[in-house]
Amino acid sequence: MKKGLLIMIALPILLVGCSNSGPTVKDTPAEDLSENASEVKQVLKRNLQAIQEEDMDAYLATLVESGRESTKNEIAGFFEDYDIEYELLGFEILEEEEERIVIEAEQRATATYVAEGLSYRDHIARSEQTFVREEGEWRIAESEITNTDIIK
Repeated sequence: MKKGLLIMIALPILLVGCSNSGPTVKDTPAEDLSENASEVKQVLKRNLQAIQEEDMDAYLATLVESGRESTKNEIAGFFEDYDIEYELLGFEILEEEEERIVIEAEQRATATYVAEGLSYRDHIARSEQTFVREEGEWRIAESEITNTDIIK
């Protein structure tokens, strides 16, 4: 599994560095999305909900099988040390094929709890994410942060 997926999805705490502001991601209206793109958007929403609720099984179910074990090992400590609220702000299709969709997403991450001695900077992250069909389900295969704006 690529480290980009782990960094984007499993360990948003790594996004504490500053970056320059880029354009925001437009949020494509639901009626303008294909059936596959709508399914992908729902997977991303389930992914954010699962990580916010610290539901490991639901979170891992949104990832490709090959990345689950390494992600599980890395994210367990994150769940203990941080409580983060996530909000999907924008979702746009960049490439769409029958078995692969690349999207650009923008999401806000706001800490509600940080363990003593640790730090976290609330931010808005923009990323490109690749979804693939695996066992008939859309799953996140890769994710790369393209911009991070610190908001606090």
